[in-house]
Parts: sequence; C-alpha cells; structure tokens
Amino acid sequence: MAKYILVYNFEQWIDLIATLGEMKPPRDCGPGSNIGVTVELDGAVKENK
Repeated sequence: MAKYILVYNFEQWIDLIATLGEMKPPRDCGPGSNIGVTVELDGAVKENK
C-alpha cells in the first residue's frame, strides 16, 4: 500500500472540493491557509503509455 501526502493552498483546496461536488472547506481555514491531506492507495498500478 502506498501513502502520499498532498498539500494544497486554500484556493487549490476550494477548486478541488468544488470539482468533487462538495463545497465544504475545513471550518478553521481561510485564504492564506495550507491544507495537508494523507491519501492511501491500495493496489495502485502505474500505467506506462
């Protein structure tokens, strides 16, 4: 299992959440904030194209 830490600034986070269909940024965050997200991928395979 691979673990990745993704870091977004506030504007990137808003864009990501809006893209996913839910406009719910963390309550304590505002412009100028940075957000870290830990993602675990199970069975991820790199495709060579």
